[in-house]
Amino acid sequence: MAPKIRLVAACIWGCGCCFVGHCWINLLAERAGLGEGSVWIILFVTLLSYVFDLAEGATAIWLSFLFGRGQWSRPWWGLILFALADGVDTFDWLGGYDLIPVWAQDTLNFIALIAYPLVIWLPVWLCFQIILFYVMAKIAGC
Repeated sequence: MAPKIRLVAACIWGCGCCFVGHCWINLLAERAGLGEGSVWIILFVTLLSYVFDLAEGATAIWLSFLFGRGQWSRPWWGLILFALADGVDTFDWLGGYDLIPVWAQDTLNFIALIAYPLVIWLPVWLCFQIILFYVMAKIAGC
């Protein structure tokens, strides 16, 4: 099988898995009573954002393993944190906070509150490290 055909097949398979996962999550959310009072398409689109965040987070974990444990893997941690924080917010928007105790709501709010600034901070920190490495190499005459 040619590499281009494999790539296209992998993309189609990935999109199909995302769609099936999204339909499953949408069905579970409807049965749990989340998004009550909303039109079905609103629930579908709201959860579609979360499914894409999950796919993005899974890709970020894969890229982090691909780059190893070095500094090149660190920016992808921000995507994982973004997927986590956005999932908490989606759960809140759909009325999921009514299903859990107050201490769990506070814990989820704290996680989202901490995760969103880290999403911005991690790539900025990596850029700073790269610039610092470049400057030090120039000073050393490399």
